[in-house]
Amino acid sequence: MEIVEEQVVENNSSVETELTKALIDYVVDSGEALAPDLCECQSNPNNDKLTGKYKLNAWDYSESSGILDLFGTVYYEGQNPVLSQGTTERTVNELSCFFRLAIEGQEAKRVYEDSEVRNVMDSIKEEFDTKRIELIRIFVLSNGFKNVEMDDWEDGEFRKNPTSNYAIPIEYHVWDMGEAFKAEQVRRNNQEIIINFDSDYHAKLECIETFDERNGIKSYLTIMPAIVLAQIYSKYKVRLIDKNVRNFLGGKIKVNSEMARTIAETPELFFSYNNGISSTAAEVSIQFDESGRKYISTIRNWHIVNGGQTTSTIYNALKKKGMEENLQKAFVSVKVSEVPYSVEQKIKNLVGDIAKYANSQTKIKDSDLSANAPYMLELQEQSRKEWATNANGHQTLWYFERLRGQFITDKSMVGGVGTQKVKRFEEERPQNQRFNKADVAKLEMAWNEKPYDACKGGEVCFDKYWKLISDNPPKVDERYFHNIVAKSIIYKRVNSIIITRGNKGHAATIASYTLALLSLRSKKKLDLDYIWQNQRVHEDLIPIIEECIKAVTEQLRVMATQDKNPQTESKKVDFWNNIQNRTLGISLPDSVLIDESNVTEITEEQQKSLNTAIERGAEFWQNLSMWCRTEGRSKVSIMEKKKVDHLSMAIARDTEVRAKLAEDCERTFRLAKDAGFDPIRKY
Repeated sequence: MEIVEEQVVENNSSVETELTKALIDYVVDSGEALAPDLCECQSNPNNDKLTGKYKLNAWDYSESSGILDLFGTVYYEGQNPVLSQGTTERTVNELSCFFRLAIEGQEAKRVYEDSEVRNVMDSIKEEFDTKRIELIRIFVLSNGFKNVEMDDWEDGEFRKNPTSNYAIPIEYHVWDMGEAFKAEQVRRNNQEIIINFDSDYHAKLECIETFDERNGIKSYLTIMPAIVLAQIYSKYKVRLIDKNVRNFLGGKIKVNSEMARTIAETPELFFSYNNGISSTAAEVSIQFDESGRKYISTIRNWHIVNGGQTTSTIYNALKKKGMEENLQKAFVSVKVSEVPYSVEQKIKNLVGDIAKYANSQTKIKDSDLSANAPYMLELQEQSRKEWATNANGHQTLWYFERLRGQFITDKSMVGGVGTQKVKRFEEERPQNQRFNKADVAKLEMAWNEKPYDACKGGEVCFDKYWKLISDNPPKVDERYFHNIVAKSIIYKRVNSIIITRGNKGHAATIASYTLALLSLRSKKKLDLDYIWQNQRVHEDLIPIIEECIKAVTEQLRVMATQDKNPQTESKKVDFWNNIQNRTLGISLPDSVLIDESNVTEITEEQQKSLNTAIERGAEFWQNLSMWCRTEGRSKVSIMEKKKVDHLSMAIARDTEVRAKLAEDCERTFRLAKDAGFDPIRKY
């Protein structure tokens, strides 16, 4: 709660809001949700008779799986509060009431006028009307300690009326302080997964072994009791399948429903019906009995690369009343490929290939395996070494999170919670400078003038982006990474302008379309290098951004007046065509565009400055930078110091140094020398 209270002060928000964000982070880490968004609303006591009591703190919807997640938060003051069953049931009922109001449509608009909440309600109604919602998951979040196990609650079912043949299953989840503590413990011990089948699960797994001499890989085939697999997954959750890069798609996907029915009705046939799971491990330890039979005793760093849905379905069965006995009768075939680190380094993307070609119940899309693709690995590499200087003169990184939870894992490797090393690690990688593959997809689709795809949500947008680039991905070098960051800076600035104007409900849509318009109207000649170097948008670009925001906002308003859902319409090509017609008169000033004359030619004087600057060496420029921070603080501008920082880092890393940068830094050196800088002295 101390961290929550700090965030309340830092973000000038409520305790309930920050508690919601903190607990949702744990839910996401566990793999039980994908990417929930805050959306806070609560019934007005004056309208309770009209609407019933409703509440919402956050929500999420996956178009690919049809899973709708609704989150409600219960905050208590005081020490060690108890989350009672009555309070839990009331919150569940309030979330259910919100859902019912949403699908009733016009009634909801009269009840709640906030545009963001109405957009959420409209989206839920549209998915419900077209019968695309496959599963509703209700989450109760609290800083209390529950005195009732939600796992013991029977899953429910929603029908709009008793005669409706459209029934949506409902799952219930509670995340209290007890669950948060367990999740935090997993975070802190996230380095390795070590499973001892004999001592931890009282299981003897007889196996057969094969060895491929060509690549040094050992493979083991065993039969595992389903109850053991469920217990292991219960402990490690998504960490067990993170190499699969795929979260559980939900109990109503066809293949999962069939598996669940088999467990419930004929568990002894599960082994015959199911194809089993494929996995990798860094090390497999074998024991022999007196007759020489082999048994798997311990597995280190076990990852299920195919069969995540089988695993999750078995785990879900464990949570249901009376299913433990059935799971003891069910068995799963398990293949384990022992891939030591040394072998994986030699055979590039080996784990990804094992997942791709493994026999599976459900087809794995190439995008599911993207996290281990060279493009993603190169983005990660650039994000760990390309330092930027912020407005305060501090060196920071834009951290690319290739895998979910990677930042937390990396942080845990630095030191203990609250230590100076960890604080410095976080300061150098601030929260607003962390991004993932869904963010990259959104930025690139918008910049490639496909904002209608950028607006389709993380999963759908990324799938489209991956199909676009997977056969011929961009070369990820220093310049490419800088440009990604520059686009992110534009997007965030647009977003902040929109929110200050009170239109946060459409912020993401407007930001994506604005970025697309800047790309279109500049013919992709926007000076992204300026934005990277200065870590801010050029002031001359702000009026253009405001024009774009106005045009997109007006088009969204037109959709609303035609009784169309603006969010839905923004995902169509026609909406983009209308936006282009609205903005024919927008043009960008030369000051924000690439000066192509400087790009194509370097003068003799610039070449001389470039050679001199490089010959001086990184240590020289670092010394000048330190003078600029101390004695010369009032003598040079922040921007001049930034350029010196960029030059010193470029020389130190042996990366490209641009002539203009070298020329500017040589000029700064001359000014500094006149102001008292002594290059021989150490500052």
